[in-house]
Amino acid sequence: MKQRGPYKMRTVTQMTGFAPPLLRSWERRFDLLDPLRGPGGHRLYTEEDLKVLLAVRELLSAGRSIGEIAGFGRQALLEEEGPVATGRAPGDEDTAEAVHVRLHRAESVVRAAVAIDAPGINRVLDEAFAATSPESVITAVILPVARELAAMSLVGKCSKASENLANEIFCHRVRKLAEAAQPSRSDWAPVIVACFPDEYQQLGALVSAFWLSRAGFRVTYLGPSIPLDDLRTVWDTLHPAATVLWVTKKVGYDLRRSALRQLLSKTPDGMPVFVQGEGTPEDDAGAEDTGARMISPNTFINKAMTHIIDTIRERGRRVG
Repeated sequence: MKQRGPYKMRTVTQMTGFAPPLLRSWERRFDLLDPLRGPGGHRLYTEEDLKVLLAVRELLSAGRSIGEIAGFGRQALLEEEGPVATGRAPGDEDTAEAVHVRLHRAESVVRAAVAIDAPGINRVLDEAFAATSPESVITAVILPVARELAAMSLVGKCSKASENLANEIFCHRVRKLAEAAQPSRSDWAPVIVACFPDEYQQLGALVSAFWLSRAGFRVTYLGPSIPLDDLRTVWDTLHPAATVLWVTKKVGYDLRRSALRQLLSKTPDGMPVFVQGEGTPEDDAGAEDTGARMISPNTFINKAMTHIIDTIRERGRRVG
């Protein structure tokens, strides 16, 4: 017969893989948990508490940071539908032990960044890359830590220097991964990856470049702050299979919206153009009508890149 709550802390730890200090911290800092109290004052976790923790575990395994998850709120987590909501199915990597290890690594990188400890950041990343796939390190450590540090910097919980240090290390690592993954030849025309004008946050664009290279595409990475008009020259010269544009600030997208629509109204041969990043609008029918494919900022990176890769293979231009 299936056990039902309330559960003692030891039982919840065994069921979720989350250590008691984490459970107490999440209850105190984020109001994610609402345990009952036994006669001796010890915590007794309800079925709803367990459901919240299982949703947290799934979201952590998909690359979200605990700060980001806490922002959803307890009620939203209770309404989550487990693996379906995260965009990835559970597998061997989703054991409680594996989730706990990834969480520990991410927290270690945050601590090292706050301490301006570059060797410490690199040491944890070295351990992570030695233990699992580059995609897993990117989704479970690099991206959630980058988001966590950005949020901390905004509210004064860490310095901008800490955020920049970590991002420089992340960008260096992912750039090297992308370069190493480039195929020597490809049946496809190059894929262009670039950042919006006045967009200097390169991490997301470099992650896309890496994912595309791993999928067998040769990527021409143009870097930060590319004027949209310059893309016409690039397209005329390279005749690419597709283009991926990254924007992390909504104001940046809004300022360039008209120019983007004008540019996309003349894309060559129906070439797919993707707009990706936190600054991407949830819905822009005007841009969609001109050929842009908006990747929702709420889409997990692995699911987003699978969609982009499948679309390029279906509609992109082959060599010759």
